[in-house]
Amino acid sequence: MMRRWLGMVLIGWVAAISANGQVVGSSPLQRMTPEGHAGESSRAVLEAQKTRDPEAVKNLLTADFTMVGSDGRVYDRDELMDAAREGRLKSYQIYDVKIMDVGEDVILVSYNLIVTEAEGDNGLAPRYQRVTDLWVKQGEQLRLKFEQSSAVRHID
Repeated sequence: MMRRWLGMVLIGWVAAISANGQVVGSSPLQRMTPEGHAGESSRAVLEAQKTRDPEAVKNLLTADFTMVGSDGRVYDRDELMDAAREGRLKSYQIYDVKIMDVGEDVILVSYNLIVTEAEGDNGLAPRYQRVTDLWVKQGEQLRLKFEQSSAVRHID
């Protein structure tokens, strides 16, 4: 009886994959990214900043991009491009990536970030942050429209 039930579930799952060409529940936006994983788009923005490539940053963001930094300030696309040009981001590590569909052409990517920035008049950015990115589809490309970074504080 149990084998028969499991067999029916397996047949249904295989039929769903065959009908759609994908696993049921797989996000259309996740399939849109060249790397096949929406979290890689968030990593690409950080990598462009680290490698001092403001044009790559520009191409990954919407024209009306807004970011609320871990310092509470609001930044626009030009300011993020300036940060890339100046090489403020020295190193980073992303972990615990979570992806959530919000709508047909919108996806949220949230992740934990360990960051090292160059020291300057503003001091260091918080080393540990929780980041949420809002990605939208524009034409055939996924672009970052909004980002919120929050400092993570360890409680003893």
